[in-house]
Amino acid sequence: MSVMESIRNNSSTAAIIAGVVLLLALFLILRGVSGTSSARFEQPKWMYNLNTGQLVVGDASTHSPNNDGSGTFDYGPLGSAGAVVDAIVVTCGNPTAVKDGMTLADLEGVDASIAYLVRASNNEPKEGHGFNPAGGLVSDISGKEWFSQLSKEGQDVTTNNYKACNDGKLPKRTRP
Repeated sequence: MSVMESIRNNSSTAAIIAGVVLLLALFLILRGVSGTSSARFEQPKWMYNLNTGQLVVGDASTHSPNNDGSGTFDYGPLGSAGAVVDAIVVTCGNPTAVKDGMTLADLEGVDASIAYLVRASNNEPKEGHGFNPAGGLVSDISGKEWFSQLSKEGQDVTTNNYKACNDGKLPKRTRP
């Protein structure tokens, strides 16, 4: 009995096998597109120490504000907390030129800057134990005023603090 005759005689079995092969192919395609694991969520991130004025490399799991031993920072009405917060670092130049420990002047020297800072609000869940639909808090590089990321002021911070590159294009975000 040939394969074609078997398929004609057992069309429901053939349909099931075809469906399984299709699902397997779809799974393999999606896995290839998104990566083989959650590695993109495990990448290190840039953080900024508001006390020292330096970039810090943080693990993806490090929550901000974080105290790395450099003391606390006065966040005004939010109270005092660790001085290290997430930093959105952008560059018009070579992304690999941005290094741990750089100051704002150092960043300027390699055609990079900190677009804005991000930290958790005081009522945001810690250690990934939930999702806060209101988002985090954002600030300009001063860290003096913090706004909900989803508020008009927060959206202004996240969109207006990108300095255009010399060629007129927007800078690209960089990671450690």
